[in-house]
Amino acid sequence: MRGAPGGTAIVSERCITVSSIAPARACAACAACAARAVVDAPRGSRRPGDGSLRATVSNGPEPDKDRAPRRRALRSCTACRVAMLPATVRPARSAPLTETNSSAANARRLPVTVLVTACCDSAPLRRCLETLRAQVAAAGGELLLALNAAPAALAPDARASLAALADRLVFEPCVGKSHALNAGVAAARGDVIAFTDDDAIPQPGWLAALLAPLRDPARPADLVGAGGPVVVELPERTPEWYRALVRNAKIGPRHEPFTHACDYPAGGDAPLVPIGANCAYRREVFERHRYDTCLGPNRATGLRGGEDTLLGRRLLREGARLRYCPDARVVHPIDAARTTYAYVRHGAYLQGVQNVLIARALGDPVEDPARLRHRLAKLRRRRLAIWLSLAGVEGARRRELALKQAIQRGRLDAIERPERFRGAE
Repeated sequence: MRGAPGGTAIVSERCITVSSIAPARACAACAACAARAVVDAPRGSRRPGDGSLRATVSNGPEPDKDRAPRRRALRSCTACRVAMLPATVRPARSAPLTETNSSAANARRLPVTVLVTACCDSAPLRRCLETLRAQVAAAGGELLLALNAAPAALAPDARASLAALADRLVFEPCVGKSHALNAGVAAARGDVIAFTDDDAIPQPGWLAALLAPLRDPARPADLVGAGGPVVVELPERTPEWYRALVRNAKIGPRHEPFTHACDYPAGGDAPLVPIGANCAYRREVFERHRYDTCLGPNRATGLRGGEDTLLGRRLLREGARLRYCPDARVVHPIDAARTTYAYVRHGAYLQGVQNVLIARALGDPVEDPARLRHRLAKLRRRRLAIWLSLAGVEGARRRELALKQAIQRGRLDAIERPERFRGAE
Protein backbone atom coordinates (compact mmCIF):
# COMPACT_ATOMS: atom_id res chain seq x y z
CA MET A 1 0.00 0.00 0.00
CA ARG A 2 1.36 3.38 -0.96
CA GLY A 3 0.42 6.63 0.72
CA ALA A 4 -1.41 9.25 -1.36
CA PRO A 5 -2.30 12.90 -0.79
CA GLY A 6 -5.20 13.69 1.50
CA GLY A 7 -4.97 10.46 3.46
CA THR A 8 -6.06 8.38 0.45
CA ALA A 9 -4.48 4.98 0.07
CA ILE A 10 -3.78 3.43 -3.32
CA VAL A 11 -3.91 -0.35 -3.22
CA SER A 12 -3.23 -2.69 -6.10
CA GLU A 13 -4.48 -6.25 -6.54
CA ARG A 14 -1.03 -7.33 -5.40
CA CYS A 15 -2.16 -6.41 -1.89
CA ILE A 16 -3.59 -9.39 -0.07
CA THR A 17 -5.24 -9.88 3.28
CA VAL A 18 -4.07 -12.36 5.85
CA SER A 19 -7.10 -12.29 8.14
CA SER A 20 -8.23 -15.64 6.68
CA ILE A 21 -5.03 -17.48 7.72
CA ALA A 22 -5.73 -19.96 10.49
CA PRO A 23 -4.30 -18.73 13.83
CA ALA A 24 -2.63 -22.08 14.43
CA ARG A 25 -0.56 -21.69 11.26
CA ALA A 26 0.21 -17.99 11.58
CA CYS A 27 3.40 -16.60 13.03
CA ALA A 28 3.83 -13.41 15.07
CA ALA A 29 4.33 -11.42 11.90
CA CYS A 30 0.96 -12.67 10.62
CA ALA A 31 -0.76 -11.37 13.74
CA ALA A 32 0.76 -7.97 13.06
CA CYS A 33 -0.31 -8.24 9.44
CA ALA A 34 -3.87 -9.06 10.41
CA ALA A 35 -4.00 -6.00 12.62
CA ARG A 36 -2.78 -3.84 9.78
CA ALA A 37 -5.00 -5.76 7.29
CA VAL A 38 -2.67 -5.62 4.29
CA VAL A 39 0.46 -7.39 3.14
CA ASP A 40 2.14 -5.73 0.16
CA ALA A 41 4.34 -7.92 -2.01
CA PRO A 42 6.52 -5.58 -4.11
CA ARG A 43 7.82 -6.41 -7.56
CA GLY A 44 11.20 -8.08 -7.78
CA SER A 45 10.98 -9.57 -4.30
CA ARG A 46 11.51 -13.23 -5.15
CA ARG A 47 14.28 -14.96 -3.27
CA PRO A 48 16.60 -16.96 -5.53
CA GLY A 49 16.39 -20.67 -5.13
CA ASP A 50 13.04 -21.37 -3.49
CA GLY A 51 10.62 -19.29 -5.60
CA SER A 52 9.05 -17.75 -2.52
CA LEU A 53 8.12 -14.10 -2.13
CA ARG A 54 9.40 -11.63 0.39
CA ALA A 55 6.64 -9.41 1.72
CA THR A 56 6.68 -6.19 3.67
CA VAL A 57 4.01 -4.96 6.03
CA SER A 58 3.11 -1.41 5.10
CA ASN A 59 0.80 1.18 6.59
CA GLY A 60 2.44 4.33 5.29
CA PRO A 61 6.07 5.46 5.48
CA GLU A 62 8.11 3.72 8.18
CA PRO A 63 11.80 3.85 9.09
CA ASP A 64 13.90 1.12 7.52
CA LYS A 65 14.99 -0.11 10.93
CA ASP A 66 11.35 -0.98 11.76
CA ARG A 67 10.68 -2.72 8.45
CA ALA A 68 13.60 -5.15 8.39
CA PRO A 69 12.57 -7.29 11.42
CA ARG A 70 9.08 -7.72 10.01
CA ARG A 71 10.48 -8.89 6.66
CA ARG A 72 12.63 -11.49 8.37
CA ALA A 73 9.77 -12.69 10.57
CA LEU A 74 7.36 -12.99 7.67
CA ARG A 75 9.84 -14.89 5.51
CA SER A 76 10.03 -17.52 8.23
CA CYS A 77 6.27 -18.07 8.22
CA THR A 78 5.33 -21.16 6.19
CA ALA A 79 1.65 -20.20 6.11
CA CYS A 80 2.40 -16.85 4.47
CA ARG A 81 5.28 -17.91 2.26
CA VAL A 82 3.93 -21.18 0.90
CA ALA A 83 0.16 -21.32 1.35
CA MET A 84 -0.79 -17.71 0.81
CA LEU A 85 1.55 -15.58 -1.23
CA PRO A 86 2.43 -17.65 -4.32
CA ALA A 87 -1.23 -18.50 -4.96
CA THR A 88 -2.50 -14.96 -4.62
CA VAL A 89 -0.03 -12.39 -5.90
CA ARG A 90 -0.26 -11.51 -9.61
CA PRO A 91 2.04 -9.42 -11.81
CA ALA A 92 1.76 -5.69 -11.22
CA ARG A 93 1.12 -4.89 -14.89
CA SER A 94 -2.25 -6.70 -14.76
CA ALA A 95 -3.38 -5.10 -11.52
CA PRO A 96 -5.70 -2.08 -11.64
CA LEU A 97 -5.25 0.61 -9.03
CA THR A 98 -7.82 1.06 -6.29
CA GLU A 99 -8.39 4.16 -4.19
CA THR A 100 -10.19 3.96 -0.87
CA ASN A 101 -11.34 6.68 1.50
CA SER A 102 -9.93 4.83 4.52
CA SER A 103 -6.33 5.05 5.65
CA ALA A 104 -5.90 1.27 5.37
CA ALA A 105 -7.50 -1.27 3.06
CA ASN A 106 -10.32 -3.05 4.87
CA ALA A 107 -10.70 -6.58 3.55
CA ARG A 108 -13.70 -7.70 5.57
CA ARG A 109 -16.56 -9.22 3.60
CA LEU A 110 -19.65 -7.04 3.08
CA PRO A 111 -23.26 -7.93 2.24
CA VAL A 112 -23.19 -6.20 -1.15
CA THR A 113 -21.02 -4.22 -3.53
CA VAL A 114 -22.75 -1.92 -6.01
CA LEU A 115 -20.44 -1.58 -9.01
CA VAL A 116 -20.74 1.29 -11.49
CA THR A 117 -18.39 1.63 -14.46
CA ALA A 118 -17.60 4.78 -16.43
CA CYS A 119 -14.95 6.06 -18.81
CA CYS A 120 -14.93 9.66 -17.55
CA ASP A 121 -16.53 12.07 -15.11
CA SER A 122 -19.99 13.35 -16.10
CA ALA A 123 -23.13 14.88 -14.64
CA PRO A 124 -25.20 11.66 -15.17
CA LEU A 125 -22.50 9.65 -13.38
CA ARG A 126 -22.58 11.93 -10.35
CA ARG A 127 -26.38 11.81 -10.32
CA CYS A 128 -26.24 8.00 -10.36
CA LEU A 129 -23.74 7.85 -7.48
CA GLU A 130 -25.72 10.34 -5.40
CA THR A 131 -28.87 8.27 -5.94
CA LEU A 132 -27.12 5.10 -4.82
CA ARG A 133 -25.35 6.33 -1.69
CA ALA A 134 -28.31 6.10 0.69
CA GLN A 135 -29.43 2.69 -0.61
CA VAL A 136 -25.93 1.22 -0.32
CA ALA A 137 -25.49 2.59 3.20
CA ALA A 138 -28.84 1.13 4.28
CA ALA A 139 -27.75 -2.29 2.97
CA GLY A 140 -24.42 -2.09 4.80
CA GLY A 141 -22.47 -2.42 1.56
CA GLU A 142 -19.98 -0.45 -0.50
CA LEU A 143 -20.27 1.71 -3.61
CA LEU A 144 -17.45 0.95 -6.03
CA LEU A 145 -16.70 3.04 -9.13
CA ALA A 146 -14.56 1.37 -11.82
CA LEU A 147 -13.14 3.94 -14.24
CA ASN A 148 -12.03 2.70 -17.64
CA ALA A 149 -9.09 5.10 -17.71
CA ALA A 150 -5.64 5.67 -16.29
CA PRO A 151 -5.48 7.66 -13.03
CA ALA A 152 -3.69 10.52 -14.81
CA ALA A 153 -6.59 10.90 -17.26
CA LEU A 154 -8.88 12.22 -14.52
CA ALA A 155 -8.48 15.84 -13.39
CA PRO A 156 -7.65 16.23 -9.68
CA ASP A 157 -10.89 18.10 -8.95
CA ALA A 158 -13.00 15.45 -10.68
CA ARG A 159 -11.09 12.71 -8.93
CA ALA A 160 -11.72 14.28 -5.54
CA SER A 161 -15.43 14.76 -6.29
CA LEU A 162 -15.91 11.16 -7.39
CA ALA A 163 -13.93 9.85 -4.42
CA ALA A 164 -16.32 11.75 -2.15
CA LEU A 165 -19.34 10.07 -3.78
CA ALA A 166 -18.03 6.50 -4.05
CA ASP A 167 -16.45 4.42 -1.30
CA ARG A 168 -13.64 3.31 -3.60
CA LEU A 169 -12.33 4.03 -7.10
CA VAL A 170 -10.75 1.44 -9.38
CA PHE A 171 -8.76 2.52 -12.44
CA GLU A 172 -8.52 0.10 -15.38
CA PRO A 173 -6.59 1.63 -18.30
CA CYS A 174 -7.19 -1.25 -20.74
CA VAL A 175 -9.87 0.00 -23.16
CA GLY A 176 -13.30 -1.65 -22.88
CA LYS A 177 -16.12 -1.75 -20.36
CA SER A 178 -15.63 -5.49 -19.79
CA HIS A 179 -12.08 -4.83 -18.57
CA ALA A 180 -13.42 -2.26 -16.10
CA LEU A 181 -16.16 -4.65 -14.96
CA ASN A 182 -13.63 -7.42 -14.33
CA ALA A 183 -11.37 -5.04 -12.42
CA GLY A 184 -14.30 -3.93 -10.28
CA VAL A 185 -15.40 -7.50 -9.61
CA ALA A 186 -11.87 -8.42 -8.53
CA ALA A 187 -11.82 -5.49 -6.08
CA ALA A 188 -15.38 -6.00 -4.77
CA ARG A 189 -15.87 -7.22 -1.19
CA GLY A 190 -19.59 -7.97 -1.29
CA ASP A 191 -21.22 -11.39 -1.08
CA VAL A 192 -23.50 -10.04 -3.82
CA ILE A 193 -22.31 -7.71 -6.59
CA ALA A 194 -24.99 -5.45 -8.09
CA PHE A 195 -24.54 -3.54 -11.35
CA THR A 196 -26.07 -0.49 -12.98
CA ASP A 197 -25.08 1.95 -15.73
CA ASP A 198 -23.38 5.27 -15.09
CA ASP A 199 -26.24 7.17 -16.78
CA ALA A 200 -29.06 5.19 -15.13
CA ILE A 201 -31.22 6.29 -12.18
CA PRO A 202 -31.99 3.46 -9.71
CA GLN A 203 -35.35 4.09 -8.09
CA PRO A 204 -35.99 4.05 -4.31
CA GLY A 205 -35.97 0.49 -3.00
CA TRP A 206 -34.05 -0.80 -6.03
CA LEU A 207 -31.18 -2.40 -4.14
CA ALA A 208 -33.33 -3.93 -1.40
CA ALA A 209 -35.64 -5.54 -3.97
CA LEU A 210 -32.72 -6.88 -6.00
CA LEU A 211 -30.97 -8.33 -2.94
CA ALA A 212 -34.06 -9.94 -1.40
CA PRO A 213 -34.01 -13.23 -3.37
CA LEU A 214 -30.20 -13.52 -3.33
CA ARG A 215 -29.80 -13.05 0.43
CA ASP A 216 -32.86 -15.01 1.50
CA PRO A 217 -31.81 -17.76 3.99
CA ALA A 218 -34.18 -20.13 2.17
CA ARG A 219 -32.62 -19.32 -1.22
CA PRO A 220 -32.20 -22.37 -3.48
CA ALA A 221 -28.55 -23.17 -4.10
CA ASP A 222 -28.94 -22.73 -7.86
CA LEU A 223 -30.41 -19.20 -7.60
CA VAL A 224 -27.33 -17.07 -8.28
CA GLY A 225 -28.56 -13.93 -10.06
CA ALA A 226 -31.37 -11.41 -10.32
CA GLY A 227 -32.51 -8.63 -12.60
CA GLY A 228 -35.20 -6.02 -12.75
CA PRO A 229 -37.07 -3.74 -15.15
CA VAL A 230 -35.34 -0.91 -16.98
CA VAL A 231 -37.74 1.88 -17.94
CA VAL A 232 -36.66 4.18 -20.77
CA GLU A 233 -37.04 7.95 -20.33
CA LEU A 234 -37.21 9.61 -23.76
CA PRO A 235 -36.46 13.26 -24.57
CA GLU A 236 -39.39 15.51 -25.45
CA ARG A 237 -38.66 15.76 -29.18
CA THR A 238 -38.36 12.04 -29.82
CA PRO A 239 -39.54 10.95 -33.30
CA GLU A 240 -42.68 8.85 -33.31
CA TRP A 241 -40.97 6.02 -35.21
CA TYR A 242 -38.38 5.80 -32.41
CA ARG A 243 -41.10 5.67 -29.75
CA ALA A 244 -42.77 2.83 -31.66
CA LEU A 245 -39.54 0.83 -31.77
CA VAL A 246 -39.04 1.30 -28.02
CA ARG A 247 -42.63 0.25 -27.28
CA ASN A 248 -42.10 -2.93 -29.30
CA ALA A 249 -38.77 -3.59 -27.51
CA LYS A 250 -36.93 -3.47 -30.83
CA ILE A 251 -34.23 -1.07 -29.65
CA GLY A 252 -32.88 0.64 -26.57
CA PRO A 253 -32.19 -0.57 -23.04
CA ARG A 254 -35.88 -1.07 -22.23
CA HIS A 255 -36.30 -4.31 -20.28
CA GLU A 256 -39.76 -5.18 -18.93
CA PRO A 257 -40.28 -8.80 -20.01
CA PHE A 258 -42.61 -9.85 -17.17
CA THR A 259 -45.21 -8.28 -14.91
CA HIS A 260 -44.57 -10.45 -11.85
CA ALA A 261 -41.68 -12.04 -9.97
CA CYS A 262 -40.49 -15.20 -11.70
CA ASP A 263 -37.41 -17.00 -12.98
CA TYR A 264 -35.98 -16.09 -16.36
CA PRO A 265 -36.89 -18.98 -18.71
CA ALA A 266 -33.90 -21.03 -19.82
CA GLY A 267 -35.34 -22.43 -23.05
CA GLY A 268 -34.95 -21.18 -26.61
CA ASP A 269 -32.04 -20.17 -28.78
CA ALA A 270 -31.84 -16.64 -27.36
CA PRO A 271 -33.30 -16.67 -23.84
CA LEU A 272 -33.92 -13.43 -21.98
CA VAL A 273 -31.44 -12.62 -19.23
CA PRO A 274 -30.89 -9.65 -16.87
CA ILE A 275 -29.27 -6.68 -18.59
CA GLY A 276 -26.24 -4.82 -17.32
CA ALA A 277 -28.13 -1.69 -16.28
CA ASN A 278 -30.04 -3.64 -13.62
CA CYS A 279 -28.67 -6.95 -12.38
CA ALA A 280 -26.93 -8.62 -9.45
CA TYR A 281 -25.00 -11.86 -9.03
CA ARG A 282 -23.65 -13.77 -6.08
CA ARG A 283 -19.90 -13.75 -5.63
CA GLU A 284 -19.50 -17.43 -6.51
CA VAL A 285 -20.57 -16.67 -10.09
CA PHE A 286 -17.33 -14.75 -10.63
CA GLU A 287 -15.24 -17.57 -9.24
CA ARG A 288 -16.13 -19.41 -12.47
CA HIS A 289 -16.80 -16.60 -14.95
CA ARG A 290 -15.63 -13.16 -15.99
CA TYR A 291 -17.09 -10.68 -18.46
CA ASP A 292 -15.89 -11.51 -21.98
CA THR A 293 -13.51 -8.76 -23.11
CA CYS A 294 -14.39 -9.36 -26.78
CA LEU A 295 -17.84 -7.94 -26.01
CA GLY A 296 -19.18 -4.86 -24.28
CA PRO A 297 -18.91 -1.14 -25.07
CA ASN A 298 -15.44 -0.57 -26.45
CA ARG A 299 -13.93 2.36 -28.35
CA ALA A 300 -11.49 0.01 -30.09
CA THR A 301 -14.07 -2.42 -31.51
CA GLY A 302 -17.02 -0.01 -31.73
CA LEU A 303 -19.34 -2.50 -30.00
CA ARG A 304 -22.01 -1.28 -27.59
CA GLY A 305 -22.84 -4.30 -25.43
CA GLY A 306 -23.33 -8.06 -25.29
CA GLU A 307 -21.12 -8.86 -22.29
CA ASP A 308 -24.12 -9.03 -19.93
CA THR A 309 -26.10 -11.23 -22.32
CA LEU A 310 -23.27 -13.73 -22.67
CA LEU A 311 -22.79 -14.03 -18.90
CA GLY A 312 -26.50 -14.60 -18.28
CA ARG A 313 -26.83 -17.22 -21.01
CA ARG A 314 -23.78 -19.08 -19.77
CA LEU A 315 -25.33 -19.31 -16.32
CA LEU A 316 -28.66 -20.55 -17.69
CA ARG A 317 -26.88 -23.25 -19.69
CA GLU A 318 -25.14 -24.41 -16.53
CA GLY A 319 -28.54 -24.92 -14.91
CA ALA A 320 -28.42 -21.82 -12.71
CA ARG A 321 -31.55 -19.82 -11.96
CA LEU A 322 -31.95 -16.07 -12.45
CA ARG A 323 -34.84 -14.24 -10.76
CA TYR A 324 -36.80 -11.31 -12.22
CA CYS A 325 -37.67 -8.73 -9.54
CA PRO A 326 -40.35 -6.28 -10.79
CA ASP A 327 -39.86 -3.93 -7.81
CA ALA A 328 -36.16 -3.38 -8.55
CA ARG A 329 -36.74 -0.57 -11.04
CA VAL A 330 -34.17 1.51 -12.89
CA VAL A 331 -34.93 4.51 -15.11
CA HIS A 332 -32.60 4.92 -18.09
CA PRO A 333 -32.70 8.37 -19.76
CA ILE A 334 -31.96 8.38 -23.49
CA ASP A 335 -29.85 11.17 -24.94
CA ALA A 336 -31.36 12.95 -27.96
CA ALA A 337 -28.31 12.04 -30.07
CA ARG A 338 -29.28 8.38 -29.75
CA THR A 339 -32.72 8.89 -31.30
CA THR A 340 -31.40 9.59 -34.80
CA TYR A 341 -31.99 7.08 -37.56
CA ALA A 342 -28.25 6.78 -38.31
CA TYR A 343 -27.48 5.88 -34.69
CA VAL A 344 -30.30 3.32 -34.55
CA ARG A 345 -29.36 1.69 -37.83
CA HIS A 346 -25.71 1.36 -36.81
CA GLY A 347 -26.90 -0.11 -33.51
CA ALA A 348 -28.83 -2.77 -35.44
CA TYR A 349 -25.66 -3.59 -37.38
CA LEU A 350 -23.71 -3.98 -34.13
CA GLN A 351 -26.49 -6.16 -32.73
CA GLY A 352 -25.91 -8.56 -35.60
CA VAL A 353 -22.18 -8.60 -34.85
CA GLN A 354 -22.82 -9.26 -31.16
CA ASN A 355 -25.20 -12.12 -31.98
CA VAL A 356 -22.43 -13.94 -33.84
CA LEU A 357 -19.80 -13.26 -31.16
CA ILE A 358 -22.13 -14.53 -28.42
CA ALA A 359 -22.97 -17.67 -30.43
CA ARG A 360 -19.28 -18.41 -30.93
CA ALA A 361 -18.50 -17.86 -27.26
CA LEU A 362 -21.26 -20.32 -26.32
CA GLY A 363 -20.05 -22.87 -28.87
CA ASP A 364 -23.17 -22.57 -31.02
CA PRO A 365 -22.98 -22.91 -34.82
CA VAL A 366 -23.10 -19.71 -36.85
CA GLU A 367 -25.08 -19.23 -40.03
CA ASP A 368 -23.75 -20.03 -43.47
CA PRO A 369 -22.53 -16.80 -45.17
CA ALA A 370 -24.20 -17.83 -48.43
CA ARG A 371 -27.59 -17.99 -46.72
CA LEU A 372 -27.02 -14.59 -45.13
CA ARG A 373 -26.21 -13.04 -48.52
CA HIS A 374 -29.38 -14.55 -49.99
CA ARG A 375 -31.42 -13.11 -47.11
CA LEU A 376 -29.85 -9.68 -47.60
CA ALA A 377 -30.77 -9.72 -51.30
CA LYS A 378 -34.40 -10.53 -50.45
CA LEU A 379 -34.57 -7.67 -47.95
CA ARG A 380 -33.20 -5.22 -50.54
CA ARG A 381 -35.85 -6.27 -53.06
CA ARG A 382 -38.63 -5.89 -50.50
CA ARG A 383 -37.45 -2.40 -49.54
CA LEU A 384 -37.37 -1.38 -53.19
CA ALA A 385 -40.88 -2.77 -53.79
CA ILE A 386 -42.27 -0.81 -50.84
CA TRP A 387 -40.57 2.37 -52.03
CA LEU A 388 -42.07 1.96 -55.53
CA SER A 389 -45.56 1.18 -54.20
CA LEU A 390 -45.83 4.60 -52.46
CA ALA A 391 -47.91 2.97 -49.72
CA GLY A 392 -49.03 5.00 -46.73
CA VAL A 393 -46.89 2.90 -44.37
CA GLU A 394 -43.88 3.25 -46.63
CA GLY A 395 -41.65 5.07 -44.14
CA ALA A 396 -42.26 2.82 -41.14
CA ARG A 397 -42.07 -0.39 -43.16
CA ARG A 398 -38.90 0.65 -44.96
CA ARG A 399 -37.24 1.54 -41.66
CA GLU A 400 -38.16 -1.84 -40.19
CA LEU A 401 -36.71 -3.67 -43.20
CA ALA A 402 -33.60 -1.47 -43.13
CA LEU A 403 -32.95 -2.41 -39.50
CA LYS A 404 -33.38 -6.11 -40.30
CA GLN A 405 -30.98 -5.68 -43.20
CA ALA A 406 -28.45 -3.98 -40.91
CA ILE A 407 -28.62 -6.88 -38.45
CA GLN A 408 -27.97 -9.41 -41.22
CA ARG A 409 -25.09 -7.31 -42.55
CA GLY A 410 -23.58 -7.24 -39.06
CA ARG A 411 -23.83 -11.01 -38.79
CA LEU A 412 -22.18 -11.48 -42.17
CA ASP A 413 -19.30 -9.13 -41.33
CA ALA A 414 -18.72 -10.80 -37.96
CA ILE A 415 -18.48 -14.20 -39.69
CA GLU A 416 -16.32 -13.15 -42.64
CA ARG A 417 -14.18 -10.43 -40.99
CA PRO A 418 -13.95 -11.24 -37.27
CA GLU A 419 -10.63 -9.41 -36.90
CA ARG A 420 -12.50 -6.08 -37.17
CA PHE A 421 -14.15 -6.68 -33.81
CA ARG A 422 -11.24 -7.90 -31.73
CA GLY A 423 -10.26 -5.56 -28.93
CA ALA A 424 -7.37 -5.75 -26.50
CA GLU A 425 -7.36 -9.03 -24.61
